[in-house]
Amino acid sequence: MEPDNKNYQRLMIESMVSQVPDEKLESVLNFIESCLDRKEKKNIEMKGIWKGLGFEDVDLENELKKVRQSSLQDLEKELLE
Repeated sequence: MEPDNKNYQRLMIESMVSQVPDEKLESVLNFIESCLDRKEKKNIEMKGIWKGLGFEDVDLENELKKVRQSSLQDLEKELLE
């Protein structure tokens, strides 16, 4: 059999899986399921994840203005050097 033959690859996988130690079987199963995309994917709600961490008090417009001004000053310094 040729090594690039799909049937050969399936036989090799079956042979190798039969040699997997018992404590690794769950990991192999999880990997195969992820390859087949059969596991139900859980949607995680991320809304409000940063709530209460102080980001509500950030003045984005003012912060952007500061960053732009600082970047412009840095650029001017580099051009003048």
